[in-house]
Amino acid sequence: MSLIRSHDCLRCGAALLYDDEKRIYICPYCDKTYQFDYFNEDKLLSFAFEKLSEKDFGTARDALEFLNKKSSPGFPALCGLWLARSEISSVDSLSIDSHHLTQRGDDLTPYLEKTKGPERAYFQHIKEADALYEEYQDTRKRILELESKDADLDDKIMRINMRIEARKQLVIHGFTHLSEGEMTAALVTLAILIAGLAFLGISLYARYGSVLLCVLYGSAFVLCFLLYFLQKTIQIRKLNEKLLPILEEKSELRKSKKELLDHELEVSRSYYDKLQSAKQLEWRS
Repeated sequence: MSLIRSHDCLRCGAALLYDDEKRIYICPYCDKTYQFDYFNEDKLLSFAFEKLSEKDFGTARDALEFLNKKSSPGFPALCGLWLARSEISSVDSLSIDSHHLTQRGDDLTPYLEKTKGPERAYFQHIKEADALYEEYQDTRKRILELESKDADLDDKIMRINMRIEARKQLVIHGFTHLSEGEMTAALVTLAILIAGLAFLGISLYARYGSVLLCVLYGSAFVLCFLLYFLQKTIQIRKLNEKLLPILEEKSELRKSKKELLDHELEVSRSYYDKLQSAKQLEWRS
C-alpha cells in the first residue's frame, strides 16, 4: 500500500493510501474508500452525471466538487456541479409551479464569473428564469389578493340585493325583513299614529258623526300605507346608490385581474423560453 499525496479524502481532507491489490484508495483516518476510477476526470464526470440522472445528488455533488477543486473546472463540471447543488438532474425538471432555485439553488454569480460565451449564456438564461419565477409568484400573489377582494365585494352585493328585494315585497311580508331597529321605529310610529287617530276620532265623532269618521279613518290608514311604501322606495333608492360604487369597484377590480392574468401568462411563457434556451446549451442535453 502506497501513499498517494495527489488525492485527498473528501470527508476529512487527509492524504489517501492506495491499495495496489484491491485497486482502491483508503483514508487512514476515517476509513472512507474510493474506487481507482474515481480520480480519473473523464470517468469521474461520467460517474457524476450518471448519479445526477439517478437523482443521487449528494454523491454527484461530492464527485463534482472534488473534480472542480482538483483542476481548472470546465463547463461540463461547472454545469453538473450547479445541477447537483440545485438538486435537479436537468433544467427540464423545473417548472413555474415547482421551481425551487430561489430557495434551494446555488448562487449563479461564481458560475457566471468563470464562464464566457455560450457557456456563460447557459447560466445567464437560468438566472433570468429565476427572476421571472419571482415575478410570476408576485403576480400570482396579487391575483389571489384581487380574488379575495372580489369575493368580499360579491358578498356585499349579495347582502344589499337581499335588502332591496326584501323592501320590494308586500307590506305585511316586508315587516318580516325589517331589522330590529327598523321594527322598533315602525312600532313607535304606529303607536303614535293610533293614539293621534284615536284622539282625533273621538273629537270628530262628537262633532260630525260616524260616517265622516269612517272616511277619515280609512283615509288615515291609506295614508299610513302610502307612507310605508314611500319609506321603502326611499330605502331602495339609497341601497341602489350604495350598490353603484361597489359595482364600479368590482368592474375595475376584474379589469385589473384580467391584466394580471395576461401578464402572468406572458411571464410563464418567457420563463419556459429561458429554460428551453438553457436546455439547448446544457452539457449532455
